[in-house]
Amino acid sequence: MLLAALWILGILLALILLLLFLRVGVHITFGEALKVDGEYSVFVGVGTVATHLRDLAKAYKEAQIAIEVGKVFDTERYVINYENLGIGRLIYQLPTTLCEMFLQEVFKK
Repeated sequence: MLLAALWILGILLALILLLLFLRVGVHITFGEALKVDGEYSVFVGVGTVATHLRDLAKAYKEAQIAIEVGKVFDTERYVINYENLGIGRLIYQLPTTLCEMFLQEVFKK
């Protein structure tokens, strides 16, 4: 619960910084607004649109999955869209033991 609150706080701070930059007339991309001293410090996961309150938990879970999968399969991005995860999303849902068996078979440890 604390981790979720800190994650939301980080997003809010990034958005506030973005709004401040835009207000003073500096044109930057959203990704650049997340940089601190040239390093990215925030990962943003984007879930599908929640048109009703009942869909909000699903969209939040998708955003979490986008971050987790993106950190593994798309290490160059810090804003990760759930809808763009591709096959990484499918692989992420596989049991760990199945993945380990596959790696042992392929790389013959």
